[in-house]
Amino acid sequence: MATDLTTRRFETDTDWATRIRETRAVPSEYQELKFALHRKLLERINLEALGTLPGERMRTEVRLAVARLVEEERVPLSLAEKERITEEVLNEVFGLGPLEPLLQDPTVSDILVTTPRLVYVERHGKLQRTPVEFKDDQHLMRIIEKIVARVG
Repeated sequence: MATDLTTRRFETDTDWATRIRETRAVPSEYQELKFALHRKLLERINLEALGTLPGERMRTEVRLAVARLVEEERVPLSLAEKERITEEVLNEVFGLGPLEPLLQDPTVSDILVTTPRLVYVERHGKLQRTPVEFKDDQHLMRIIEKIVARVG
């Protein structure tokens, strides 16, 4: 099943080119750590109380919670890796997961997801395969459900 995403967001303060370069197929251990952090975050935070906070404050609180979880895991990660995994968990919570860097890239005019392991973008009228991957079918379906919920 292919999912065609045409909704795009831009953030002027985001270095999208760097984020795209850093988005690559990652070892399964990294993916497992990221999803374990996401799961623990959802178990620990009070979603109702969090929902009452203004948007940026909510994101800051979740960022701090993720950073604490990363430290608790005691996995040897560099500062850059800790920041990257924190951003990726935030993308899972607030955005469209692994698609977020693509959505931030102003050169991307379309995103085509054919399977959890095959994600293409259209740039300058040409289709290009990306290194972006979803963990599995369930992960892809969660992101599709988020997209559908936003559309209404």
